[in-house]
Amino acid sequence: MGDSARVREIYPDEAKEYMDRHEEGTYTLLDVRQPWEYEEAHLPGAMLLPLPQLIESLPRLDRAKPTIVYCAVGGRSRTAAQLLAHQGFAEVLHVTGGIEAWTEPTASSTVQLHLEF
Repeated sequence: MGDSARVREIYPDEAKEYMDRHEEGTYTLLDVRQPWEYEEAHLPGAMLLPLPQLIESLPRLDRAKPTIVYCAVGGRSRTAAQLLAHQGFAEVLHVTGGIEAWTEPTASSTVQLHLEF
């Protein structure tokens, strides 16, 4: 079984439903973008842990808790999610499309997305 088999891809609306159904603190919401991106916008309750620092920060994370990972559009968070799964995290959920899909679910073009940033 490959690492990606232990990573569940979820869409922003599914992630929001998950967070609404589970009490904060029963899961980890991980933002793997850079600090300046986090300052511009992030999901409530998200812990900032930039991808380059992820490996050295693993001891700070609870492997038993479900972990939801996101970035800007999904590339960095996919890498992070696979790393977490490989490191024995029980449940890893990857937000497809990242925060851009979350904050602009009805955008009709990428141009609109980039105006915000």
